[in-house]
Amino acid sequence: MNTNHLVSVIMPAFNSEKYIKNSIESVLNQTYKNIELIVIDDGSSDKTIDIIEKFQLLDKRLILIKNNSNLGVAKSRNIGVKNSKGRFIAFLDSDDLWDSKKLEIQIKLMLTNNWSFTYTLYRMIDHKGNIIKNIKAPKKLNYADLLKTCYIGCLTAVYDTEVFGRFLMPTSNQREDYLTWLQLLKIIPHAFRVSNIPLASYRIHPHQSSRKKLSMAMENWKIYKNIENLGTARAIYYFLCYATNGLIRKYF
Repeated sequence: MNTNHLVSVIMPAFNSEKYIKNSIESVLNQTYKNIELIVIDDGSSDKTIDIIEKFQLLDKRLILIKNNSNLGVAKSRNIGVKNSKGRFIAFLDSDDLWDSKKLEIQIKLMLTNNWSFTYTLYRMIDHKGNIIKNIKAPKKLNYADLLKTCYIGCLTAVYDTEVFGRFLMPTSNQREDYLTWLQLLKIIPHAFRVSNIPLASYRIHPHQSSRKKLSMAMENWKIYKNIENLGTARAIYYFLCYATNGLIRKYF
């Protein structure tokens, strides 16, 4: 069995000069070496491209794609997926981080267990890199489980193109990653967690506000009611589950 399949890592970037160096290093320093890192610059006006190009000179695994205009994170990720060559697709935003053994652990278990869609635990960090808390998630998830809350952090997800093809994220909803995971779980019965400890770090910024959280909640409602067509009663049930889980995550 070939245990060294190419992994395509998709990284959208927009004015990320403060954090992208560490994000890129966390990918290129993975113990799993067969990687292509596709960075899609979405019209940055700071030094983001300069930083990326310096890495390109040092490591040919990094591929830079420059958008002609600002397209947003979902369309940028899709451009990366369309240009990818790997069997496995993974995602990392330009301010988040991976632990060095994340892909080694994840790909090994996917191949050993024939899992086509997996995720890991992750931690939340502040803008200085200090750990805020660890985010919990079940050992496996089906479609109904995921409707209750998005347990799968985008920075932790990996899917197998031999099962799903080069699956593109919907661009009609701000919860594009959540909606993608729901669609994948209509194709397979379960997604699986591959670690008992966090293997990635999701960065929270000081400017993130309650207004953004309210916007995300409204996008979730649209998913339940208008995209997944759950019907009013089921949509209300899952929205209440989503809200309750959000409060639990915030305070516990």
